[in-house]
Amino acid sequence: MFPLSFSRQHIVVPFLLTEAGFQYRMMSDAELDQGLLNNGDFRVLYLPYCQAISPKGVEEILRFAENGGTVIADLRPAVADDHGKPYSSGALDKLF
Repeated sequence: MFPLSFSRQHIVVPFLLTEAGFQYRMMSDAELDQGLLNNGDFRVLYLPYCQAISPKGVEEILRFAENGGTVIADLRPAVADDHGKPYSSGALDKLF
C-alpha cells in the first residue's frame, strides 16, 4: 500500500491547485500524442506517477520543455513506453 499522500494524490493535487488560484486541465495520452501540449496554451506540465509514456508523448514533452515549458514530476517519469515495455534508460531523464 502506498502512503496516504501518494495514493490520494489524484484528489489532493487538483484541490491544492484550485485553492492556490491556478487553472488546470487534465490531458489524455491521446491528446498528448496529438500535440495538444505544444499548442501554446500551456506553461506547466505536471506528471503525476506517469511512468509509462509513449515515444510520441516523450517527444512532445521534450519539445514542450525545449520551448520553455516547465515539466514537474513526482516520480521518475517515462521509464516505460505506453505498453509498459521498459525503455533502456528513462526517456525524460535529461529533464530531471
